[in-house]
Amino acid sequence: MTESRHNSLVRLLPTYRLEPKNPFNTEKCENILKHVFETAFDEFEYTAEAAEEKVSKLSQQILTQTRKLNFDRYKLICVVSIVQNSMQGLCAYHRCLWEKKFDKIATHVYETPNLFAIATIYGLYFD
Repeated sequence: MTESRHNSLVRLLPTYRLEPKNPFNTEKCENILKHVFETAFDEFEYTAEAAEEKVSKLSQQILTQTRKLNFDRYKLICVVSIVQNSMQGLCAYHRCLWEKKFDKIATHVYETPNLFAIATIYGLYFD
């Protein structure tokens, strides 16, 4: 039984390629973020429950559209935050290990009189 399971495993050989064929494009990702935010908040009124549901839907929608761009060898991470705009300050930090040459980031900020939303897509090169 273990022999048949062992034979069904896919074995990949190293390609020895050190750069992606289709690198992460920050401009295209920022356009996706802008388009998603402009259509998502047309009739949205901020409540904590509605914001929680909206964050989940928006992050999935952004990841789905970004994956269609077929960035070669990239892991994608999407972080979306929605907060009520009550003239307060907002400070958010994200930290991670970074390879300057290949790892990229795209961010978009959306603000209305009643809410403040920020979305960030991290494209992390995976060799």
